[in-house]
Amino acid sequence: MVRNAASAVTLLTDRGPAPARQPGRQLTAEENARLAAARRQRMSGRFREAEDALAPLVRAAPHHPEVVTERVRLRLAQNDDAGVVRLAREKRTALRDSVLVARELAFALERLRRSPEAADVALAAWVASSDVAGWARATLLRAAATDPRGVRERVRRAIRVRPDRTDLALAAALLDA
Repeated sequence: MVRNAASAVTLLTDRGPAPARQPGRQLTAEENARLAAARRQRMSGRFREAEDALAPLVRAAPHHPEVVTERVRLRLAQNDDAGVVRLAREKRTALRDSVLVARELAFALERLRRSPEAADVALAAWVASSDVAGWARATLLRAAATDPRGVRERVRRAIRVRPDRTDLALAAALLDA
């Protein structure tokens, strides 16, 4: 588990934008410029300036996946894991999108030592999209280190919901080994 906030931000930003199942409207050129400015400010550690750059975007497109992702990553950079959890859950529920900021949410939950919840987030995203299998599997393995029985049971429940998903069955086998 990465505990350093700078490492967390690098880890998350190196992976590109968080996948989302609902693209919504496209951001305008001006909005994209504001988003890029906010990202640069965050990466430079100028969090107040990043918040200021994001404010008009939050008013104009509060549920846009890229805006939500940047807001969540800004909170991660500020070590506001509880804020990450609140914002991510709110937006994921509003958009009914279990893939949106799942990686960031799981990471914050792990830093809060809530590994079983992080496993739930990873599994929900993995069930929704096999594209996130790599990080979801890694999250499950880390969570299993602290709660092996609980994580195995969570994976088995996911398999009962989606018995056609052999990738989940393989993950269960890996956890049982």
